[in-house]
Amino acid sequence: AGMTATGFGTITALVIVHLAGFAAWTGLLLAFLVQRIRDSATARNLLDAATMAMAVTLATGWALAFAERGVPANWSWAVNAMQALGLAMAAILLVARFGALMLLQDAETMGEPEARHTASRRLTRLVAMNLTLGAVALAIAVAGRYG
Repeated sequence: AGMTATGFGTITALVIVHLAGFAAWTGLLLAFLVQRIRDSATARNLLDAATMAMAVTLATGWALAFAERGVPANWSWAVNAMQALGLAMAAILLVARFGALMLLQDAETMGEPEARHTASRRLTRLVAMNLTLGAVALAIAVAGRYG
């Protein structure tokens, strides 16, 4: 029942891609906050890249869960918690990208400074919420793997 070299290599590759995807996802969102992004063009570029990283992170997370644990009934509490947080983070990111960003674009187009400020704040709150959940997911990952 030991793992083959091929199986170990596959798991290792999945872990590397999964961690890179998570780092990109949260790193891009952190850049959004640190740089105080307020224009829709820059926000769109960051959110589009984060959305691609999100898809990679979720896909490799599920691939890892199935490869390491088999059927979902065998998944640990940490895997289930990370899956739930990942899905919540994905939903928030999609609302930010396809909802709040559109409101910011509309406010820019109409030249309404108050609407632009409100839309920018809404988008910033969604990004901050996503990063907060990402920090919780990271803590659970460490606790589940090493705790």
